[in-house]
Amino acid sequence: MFKTSFFKNASILFSGSVISQLVSFAIIPILTRFYSPEEFGDLTLFTTIIMVVGAFLTMRYSLAIVLESDSTKAMNLVVLSFIINLSICIVLFLIIVLFKKQISDLFNINTNALWLYLIPPVCFVSGLIETITYWLNGKQQYKKISTNRMITSSLSGIYKLGHPFIKLFSGNGMIIGHTFGLLAGLFHALTSLISVSYRIRREDIQMSEIKGVARKYKNFAFYSTPAGLLNMLGNHIPVFLISVLIGSEMNGYFGNAYKLAYLPLGIVSYSIGQVFYERLSKLKERTAVSISFSFDIFKKMFSFALFPIAMLTVFGDLIVTHILGEKWQMTGTFVQILLPFYFALYLNSPFAAAFEVFGKQKSEMFFSLLFLVTNTASLLIGYFVFNGIVSAIMFFAISGFISRFFMTRYLFKLIGRNITLDYLKGSVIFGITIGILWLIKYLLF
Repeated sequence: MFKTSFFKNASILFSGSVISQLVSFAIIPILTRFYSPEEFGDLTLFTTIIMVVGAFLTMRYSLAIVLESDSTKAMNLVVLSFIINLSICIVLFLIIVLFKKQISDLFNINTNALWLYLIPPVCFVSGLIETITYWLNGKQQYKKISTNRMITSSLSGIYKLGHPFIKLFSGNGMIIGHTFGLLAGLFHALTSLISVSYRIRREDIQMSEIKGVARKYKNFAFYSTPAGLLNMLGNHIPVFLISVLIGSEMNGYFGNAYKLAYLPLGIVSYSIGQVFYERLSKLKERTAVSISFSFDIFKKMFSFALFPIAMLTVFGDLIVTHILGEKWQMTGTFVQILLPFYFALYLNSPFAAAFEVFGKQKSEMFFSLLFLVTNTASLLIGYFVFNGIVSAIMFFAISGFISRFFMTRYLFKLIGRNITLDYLKGSVIFGITIGILWLIKYLLF
């Protein structure tokens, strides 16, 4: 029963994500002909900054909303998340106003850097959507979450396509389109929140209650927040280093590689993770059920993605240049290098919920710090010692793959199973599949 309802709920989230991503993927070949690699690079830096800031926008109190069974306390967590989000974004705006030139120089932003001023309001909107999404998740309103993603992605894509012809606003149409999509998503999220929260009375929101839930879930602020920030930096450190060392054009190639290689996997992983978090929080005392349930998900995720990932790892250079055009050849190379790491990240991400569910935020922070240090060191060694960005990304991918193996092993030990042999078997199957496909490519091409 748990598995049936789980996959039903996950499929609802996944279906909305698939539709939204199909729109995004369908327009990429058009966008790469409308916009330059530099404009894609600015978008990559813009969205990466928002994701990194998003790791601490609510001090992770939004995650606690799903764990809180009392609706009144959960709503006080929503209000607490809003207050923290607004405060951080005001500080962020002041930082950008005061240090805009230094930030532009640091990241080699050669185009008009006025888009930096969009970062605080877009972060605020993203934080609101995240908070409301966790509230809806706790209420099992998966259709509303799914619809929100479709609205955000579709309207963002429509504006990006129309900008070169209409130009309602001056500037990078990719960044403006991203912002427009999030605003539409916020409007839908707010209407969903109101429709689900009609039983909450205004007098239920009290400062004493807000302080109470802040103390109750303080570990999310003290440990989970730094861990989330370190983890996000560790995964996206290439974007910042490429900006500092090379510039926007190379970031454009890398950013599109991320979209093609990981976003499809990330959508599946995120959809499963949203439902898994809610379900594991209810099953954690039932060890045998948790183990069976979790490992079954892991196996299905592996089987689902194995062949597509192996195909792209081998034929990615040919597929990408055929879809995007010859000038995006570097993107194809990045896709091939990064996919094994993104496969490991995809398999790992849903089960990271175990850190919060079992109260292991300190361990989460340790792993996140480890990722950041090893990934940064790998990139720098690859770039400066082996003389090139391709070597740097290769070292980053190897380091990330190994790190994610140890983290996944630890997470399953929390749940109650040692998956070391299972993971190694999966790696061997993945390696053999890639080997066969490389042989086919060698014989055919």
